Amino acid sequence: MKIRAATIIFLICVVLAGICLAGCDSVDDAIDEVKDKIDEISEDETPSPSASPESTAAVSLADRVYELAYGQLNQTRGVGAFADAGLVWVDESYTYCDRFVSAVMTVALGRPLADREGFLTAIEDYEAHRHLINQGDPPKGAIVYYDRKPINSNCGHVGISDGERNLISVVDHRGVLRASLDAMAAPQLGWIHPEQYYSSGAVELLTLTLYVHDGSASGPVVSGAQVTGQDASGSSFSQITNSNGYVTITGTPGDWQFSISQSGYQANTWSQGITATGTKHAFFLNPEPVSGVTLILYVHDGSASGPVVSGAQVTGQDASGNSFNQITDSSGYVTITGTPGTWQFSISQSDYQTNTWSQGITATGTKHAYLFR
Repeated sequence: MKIRAATIIFLICVVLAGICLAGCDSVDDAIDEVKDKIDEISEDETPSPSASPESTAAVSLADRVYELAYGQLNQTRGVGAFADAGLVWVDESYTYCDRFVSAVMTVALGRPLADREGFLTAIEDYEAHRHLINQGDPPKGAIVYYDRKPINSNCGHVGISDGERNLISVVDHRGVLRASLDAMAAPQLGWIHPEQYYSSGAVELLTLTLYVHDGSASGPVVSGAQVTGQDASGSSFSQITNSNGYVTITGTPGDWQFSISQSGYQANTWSQGITATGTKHAFFLNPEPVSGVTLILYVHDGSASGPVVSGAQVTGQDASGNSFNQITDSSGYVTITGTPGTWQFSISQSDYQTNTWSQGITATGTKHAYLFR
């Protein structure tokens, strides 16, 4: 509250002059009089909200969103405009960042909280608005999205910008907090203007359960297969089939792109219309032929360049688990054919210490091993 200093000084001088005339007993009354005059000046000189040029304009939606979000700081359940709805922002098990944002947007747009529309997770909220996403520092009132990470239970995160590189959101058990945009421990995906939240024409997401089989759609399921692709909005996915041979993908309905791959199989790539929640079956046509590699392994005395050792026993397994057991010839080597990958070796010979190791054998070639006495 600003008060003109000259006016206050003038009043103090007038009152003190009165004190001199009235005597020392009037000091307390004089001080009270000065306070009263200062209050009168403060009231007279402070513009009323109706007189402010800025306040004559309607409050913007962005400001309204920010004010509603700010009013919930340090709360674990809705207060003020949200109190009667019985909304909680955090309970013993979960934090509800998307509930908080959708509730704020509902009230900011003048809708009944009973008509609140929201998403199960923040990442679903993001996917529905993906085509409207902006990058860079979000303005006040913008809805800001973060990627899924284990720290947010792979559900993503969403909050409301204060326009000063801070986010108002439900982060942990303390409820609604304000923290730096960079403190969310997950990559920021972007933001949208509050006007776009319900006017986005967002479509309802669907969930696809995709099984991967061997040979045909009714063949044995394949666990550990990688499933990648894009939904109809261009959102990418990359998952691994579980022990039951399937993945669960959420996305926008329309034409989807798929690719499945697994070691030992030929990759399969295709497009398919996915228009409703449901189950589909994909399969690998034929196992990928694996060409073998041939290894010539020399065994030396003391070092890889020492004298060759004939009669040494070479045992082990190739990458497929196929065993081998050979004896080095008079030239000190064996020839082994097997599946490329990580091989296990053990060589032994009387008068030498046994040597055991693992080594990647990925192409036909020659290797050298040695024994110590």
